[in-house]
Amino acid sequence: MGKRRLESLEAFLLLVLGGFAVAFLIRAEEFGHTAALFPQIVAGLSLVLLAFIVAIRFLKKSSAKAGGAAASPAAGPPPDAIAWPISLGIQVAYVVLIIFLGFPLATFLYLLSAPLQMGYRRWGILSSYAVLMTVTVSAAFVYLFNVRLPEVLLWHWLLNNN
Repeated sequence: MGKRRLESLEAFLLLVLGGFAVAFLIRAEEFGHTAALFPQIVAGLSLVLLAFIVAIRFLKKSSAKAGGAAASPAAGPPPDAIAWPISLGIQVAYVVLIIFLGFPLATFLYLLSAPLQMGYRRWGILSSYAVLMTVTVSAAFVYLFNVRLPEVLLWHWLLNNN
């Protein structure tokens, strides 16, 4: 029963992703030619990838039906597997923390917590990776792409209450 529920959740998420890709394609038509290029490329590649995923799943299901029960997967997840609600919770927490703590600090915390959840414990590599990746991505958004990072609500709240 759990596997069937997970498959329906995956199908729903793929449908949502496809809907966003189609919406980006439609919305990008209003932009100028240069401004519309990147959203159109991302949306087009997303739709191609979704079609590829659906085709592979369809072929796997049809070959599993033809092969019988020999193609069935193992009885359960591996013992060191991480439950998907925990992974989803960390990703939702990351998005919420972007609003309250700001993009750089939230990204740094996410880049520390995600590998830890997967069992990675080399602290030197983990912390240097988190710092370098946060600085690189933040600098790229601000200086290369000229994107304003989200306002930090916690900082505004602290300044206004003093």
